[in-house]
Amino acid sequence: MANAQVTVEKLRTSPEEATSLFHPYPAAPDIDTPAPSGYKPFYISHYGRHGSRYETSKSIVETAVVRMKKLDEKGLLTEKGKELYSFLQRVFDESDGRWGELTGLGAAEHREIASRMVKRFAPVFGDKDRKDVRCVASTTTRCIVSMASATGEIRSQKPSLNLTYSVGDRYQPFMRSSGSSTKSISPTIDKERNQMFKAGLDPLRAGSAIFTNPEEALAQIPNPISFFESVYRGWAIHLAMGFPFFDLREYLDETSIMTLWGGTDGRYIILIGYPFANELIEDIIKRADDALDGKSVCADLRYGHDNILLRLVNQIGLYTWYGNIAEANAGGDMATAVPMGSNFQMVFYSKGRGDVLVKVLYNEKERTLPGLKPVSGPYYKWTDVREAWRKLITNNTETL
Repeated sequence: MANAQVTVEKLRTSPEEATSLFHPYPAAPDIDTPAPSGYKPFYISHYGRHGSRYETSKSIVETAVVRMKKLDEKGLLTEKGKELYSFLQRVFDESDGRWGELTGLGAAEHREIASRMVKRFAPVFGDKDRKDVRCVASTTTRCIVSMASATGEIRSQKPSLNLTYSVGDRYQPFMRSSGSSTKSISPTIDKERNQMFKAGLDPLRAGSAIFTNPEEALAQIPNPISFFESVYRGWAIHLAMGFPFFDLREYLDETSIMTLWGGTDGRYIILIGYPFANELIEDIIKRADDALDGKSVCADLRYGHDNILLRLVNQIGLYTWYGNIAEANAGGDMATAVPMGSNFQMVFYSKGRGDVLVKVLYNEKERTLPGLKPVSGPYYKWTDVREAWRKLITNNTETL
């Protein structure tokens, strides 16, 4: 997951990935390595980020729209500038009153993920003895609607299942991060990002295609860097809203886009991935133990946020934590690390008696667990994984 990088070449070949963590979910092929002889799936433990959403705050997009409206009235926008203004105004109008809510695309993403899960692991959802599916969501509306979309699809395919739903403050510690653990590093990261913006974002160059008189236009923008960041964020959310791709390269130069993309990616990779998801790992172990001890639960489904999901995959070794923005940009990008709808699935296998095996999927792709010896392919003994993850919780700073 750390082989995709923020590079000019990536911008030129896959410009849509410059949308960073706002990128819609890329559906993965359901290709499975055969399990060891006799083993069949019987239980799934899952955590999913909410699907594609609108931008979370009105001010994030409004900054650019308000400034461009005034510049347009004064004849300071070129034809390209007018096109960009019209596009951002449409993003704003479509989002107004729905800030932070799930989009239609986001609901569809979760229906499709759930549909593939049921079909891919049919024995899990077809066991006559295991009929219970426990569903938990963050208290944020977009997560609740994501859960409803996914489980509605499961219920339509498997109406005999017994789905139960839980939402509330008691689940928040393992459903999302409070952000308190990043307070110590936030000032350092923000300072580095601001330095990156000052070094790579020349307002005159950035505005050369959209302003008729860049000097005069910029004189009327109190904080040009904040203005261009607002332009970028308004653009970055458009695919998640279901809009067709709008090529920002026609309006801003590559260096400016790379700077805005890199600053956004680097900050989120560090803050979201830093560094622990102990409560979520504990919940995964606890619920798995409960499911293995009994015979009624076939799945535990959780619907939350990127901040805890990336911490989870970082802590168990599927992703690398980076110490600064430069390292983060060289090591990975958010469009592949944690796009909208990202999900972690742990599938449990048995053959009636003996050891339980597990395999891990991230965004529906099989993954290996560093530091652990598999039985074969991506299949591990649950007792080995459980012991290793218990150590992670105890030691806090270790990674596998």
